[in-house]
Amino acid sequence: PYIVMEYLEGLSLAQAMARLGPLPLASLGRVGEESLDALAAAHRHGIVHRDLKPDNIQITTSGRTKLLDFGIAKLMVEGVQTRTATGMLLGTPHYMAPEQISAGAIDARTDLYALGIILYEAATGQKPFDGGTLFELFNRHINEAPVAPRRLRPELPPLLEALILRALEKDPARRFGSAKEMGAYLAQALEGLPVEGRRRTNLVEAVAAGASPASQATAWVATGPPQQELASAATQWQPTPQPVTGPATPQELVPTAQPATPAHLA
Repeated sequence: PYIVMEYLEGLSLAQAMARLGPLPLASLGRVGEESLDALAAAHRHGIVHRDLKPDNIQITTSGRTKLLDFGIAKLMVEGVQTRTATGMLLGTPHYMAPEQISAGAIDARTDLYALGIILYEAATGQKPFDGGTLFELFNRHINEAPVAPRRLRPELPPLLEALILRALEKDPARRFGSAKEMGAYLAQALEGLPVEGRRRTNLVEAVAAGASPASQATAWVATGPPQQELASAATQWQPTPQPVTGPATPQELVPTAQPATPAHLA
C-alpha cells in the first residue's frame, strides 16, 4: 500500500512574512480568498482544520495558496457538540480561538478565527495577541480586544480592518457564519483598493528577489501597546454583500451546533 500526495514547490506563508514583513494588500487578499475557498470545501464535508496558521499555508511557485496539515482536523457530526476532551488542548496557542482554549464547542467559525489572526499578522507584521506566559496569551485571546489594525498600518482599507476584527470576535455567533460569507465580504473589501494596489505580487518571486514589495508602495508604523483594548469596528459594520464573481463558491456551511460563549479563565 502507498499514499499519493501532491508535490508542492514554493514556501510557507510564515516564511514569506518573515522575509517580507506586512504583505502587499492585493497579495494579502489573494491568500485570504484562496484560503477561504479551501476552508469552504473542507467545511462542506464537515471537516474543521483546528490548526490553521502561517506554517500550514503554502504559497506555490505559481502564487497559488494551499492549506496543509489536517493532522488534528475534527469531523463535525450533525446534532453532536464537537468538543476536545477535558485537559487536551489541540492547536497552536497564538492561533487558537477562545472556544478551543476553554474546551468549548468547535465548528467552522473556529477556523475563521484562526484565519482572522493570520490576516491580522499578514497585514500589520505582528500578532494581535501575545504574552510572556501561556496563561497571559490565553487570557488575552479570551478577554482582550486587539489593537485596531489601521493603527498599525494606516492605509489598510476600513472594510478590510472591520472584516479582520469581526473574524476575531470572542463569541463565535458574532463572527462570520461561514467561509463563504467571509469570502464575499473580503471580495467587497478588496474592491476598494486603488488600481495600483490591485496588482498581485507573486510572493515566492518577491522572496527570491530579496525585497519587500509592500515597502515599495506603502508604509506601516507600529504604534500603541499590543494589550490596549479598542472597541471593535466590526460591531458597527454592516455592508451590503456584493455578488462574488469567478468560480462557484462551495455550498455554505450551516453550523450544526451552537457553541457556548467562551468562559473566562479561572
